[in-house]
Amino acid sequence: MRFVDKDGIVAYLAHPTCLALNAIKEHAHENANATVAASTDSLATKLNALATDSSQQYANDFNAAIATYQNRIDNELFGTWLNTTAITLNSTLVEFYDGIQDGMSVQEPLLKY
Repeated sequence: MRFVDKDGIVAYLAHPTCLALNAIKEHAHENANATVAASTDSLATKLNALATDSSQQYANDFNAAIATYQNRIDNELFGTWLNTTAITLNSTLVEFYDGIQDGMSVQEPLLKY
């Protein structure tokens, strides 16, 4: 069995080949960190885009289902009564609001308060 003395180990570690291997190891370590960081960012971007697309599709499908039920309720349950009543009610509200506005413009002292 042969033992290596400490001077032999120091000489080996100081050898240019060993120094070059350490430099290559450091360079590979830095590149690996950069690659992992870039891969992580890319993966996060893709996952966010996928989640956004999925959420948008869910919202579209949900809104379409609501619109279908609203259409059925409006047309099958209420029928034409809904359209004529809504138009009449809206016209009445507009007339009432216009009347209030006209009354307020005539009464100038009220505008001061």
